[in-house]
Amino acid sequence: MHVGIVSFGSPPLPHVSAKRPSYMGRGLVDLKHEVTILTCDWRTAPSSPSLIEDGVRYERVSPRDWYPGFDPQRVPIQIEKPKSKWRTRFDVAKRTARWGAFEPWGREALRRLLEVHRENPLDVVWAIHGDDTSHEIAYRFHRSTGCPWVADFKDPWNVFHGRSLLPAQKLATRRRLRSSRVLTETSSLQAVSDAETFGYVSHFLPSGYNAEKMAAAAPESVSDGPSIVFTGHLASGVQAFDALREFLARLDGDLVAFTLHVFGKSHTNIEAVARAAGFTDRLHTHPFVSEDRAFGLMKGADALVMLPMTSDSARNLIGMKELEYLASGSPVFYLDNPAPEIAALSSSLPNLLVVRTADEQQAALTEILSARAEARPAKFRGEVNAAALAQFTWERLVLQLETILKAKVHR
Repeated sequence: MHVGIVSFGSPPLPHVSAKRPSYMGRGLVDLKHEVTILTCDWRTAPSSPSLIEDGVRYERVSPRDWYPGFDPQRVPIQIEKPKSKWRTRFDVAKRTARWGAFEPWGREALRRLLEVHRENPLDVVWAIHGDDTSHEIAYRFHRSTGCPWVADFKDPWNVFHGRSLLPAQKLATRRRLRSSRVLTETSSLQAVSDAETFGYVSHFLPSGYNAEKMAAAAPESVSDGPSIVFTGHLASGVQAFDALREFLARLDGDLVAFTLHVFGKSHTNIEAVARAAGFTDRLHTHPFVSEDRAFGLMKGADALVMLPMTSDSARNLIGMKELEYLASGSPVFYLDNPAPEIAALSSSLPNLLVVRTADEQQAALTEILSARAEARPAKFRGEVNAAALAQFTWERLVLQLETILKAKVHR
């Protein structure tokens, strides 16, 4: 089976939207399928638009052709700028209805995908929603070739657009999905919602985590004293930082020894939260780190703090970062209502701590401090790669994807 994966994000971007196609593509190759990933070219020094890496063929469309000022180190996502403030809403609505947010990428990507198909016919396409354009590419490709395609919603379909654009976007999404066989979703709740919204069968297919890297990572401590660690991006919304502010405000009295170490790309929001909580002297910020080092930091922390991630905490999903935290075995303070999948794991994972009251938080931190002083594992520390998480490894998830894609090809 020759699988085409259309995704706006891909390595070397560190985001989940880049890792999802990469891990899934390599997994399909290991299962003896051919894989071509069509993506934007995020490399700092691009050489060839075509590249075979780990058995996966990458076809990269360069944004430099339509955005000469593109700099992957400075602006890794926003590759188009609105012409003027008063035209912004109109322009975005028009692009959303026709091509999604990135029309130049869509046109060139479709041309490239048709070239790939002429050389080596594709059996199925899996289009990942990083923005609507990926689905538009797959939709138009299907209309030209008849090739079946599956619409993957890495993020909810309405997450990238303002409320005034939702009706136009909903109509455009319905048009794109008219020829899609099924949907795959990273959130079980969103899968139910989108299946009802668009009238499609939907499969829950979350992003996974790398169990081999987690097992191999050496624990790394970043502080001589007790520390709480956060790794990852800091694009969380107001609700996330409100939850963190409340958490930090409780760190007083006997718990003053704890420091917070944050590894991320932008620290403006987190520093504002620390100031508001009177926590500035105990906040240590660090640059964003690679996946390999992040795993070591997770395993070496006294505790980890999990913010409600991305732009809308109400999405209530299980994501790659949650899985990595839980797989590290370190105590995890979860500052949100857990997604159903996480709640189901709670009885099997002693390191998952859903903090709802000051007393619960103080009791947990006191236990962690006592364990550290007595040189023993805290009772909240769990196993690395606990068996309950096996269903969320990339290896297990790629088997689910293979089953879904094969069923659509032979339907």
